[in-house]
Amino acid sequence: PIFIYLIVKDFENTGALATVASLLAAILAIIVGMVTDQYSKHMLIKLGAFFGSFIWFMRFIANSFGSVFFLDSLARTVKEIYFIPISTNVYQKAEKTHVVPYAVFFEQSLAIGKLSACIVGAVVFSLTGSYVLLFMIAGLYGLLYMFI
Repeated sequence: PIFIYLIVKDFENTGALATVASLLAAILAIIVGMVTDQYSKHMLIKLGAFFGSFIWFMRFIANSFGSVFFLDSLARTVKEIYFIPISTNVYQKAEKTHVVPYAVFFEQSLAIGKLSACIVGAVVFSLTGSYVLLFMIAGLYGLLYMFI
């Protein structure tokens, strides 16, 4: 929503856009879940991570309500494309061992990655004041999903 607000600059339109984009992504998540069962999970993770990263690099050229809506909807959908197969892999592996410790380790690993992204982003933004660099950092961090 921060990205949306930077362009739209209106709380009501930001909320409406984020809500519709989330609804669209939720509907597409059902489809992605079905596709996950038919295709290679690793291929979907790599494809989703690549396009997710690409979308972060595209965000800094968005300059209208329509382009922001399109990119946000696409980003939310692409996130499902890589996150559903990742979650499926994690929980399938977890059921073969100890479910709770395995799942907690996975979630904590994600949290540490997000924390490191926040720290790097805060440092870069405090030094440069550039949202473009923040989007580029987010795109680079998104590529790390390819290593799962």
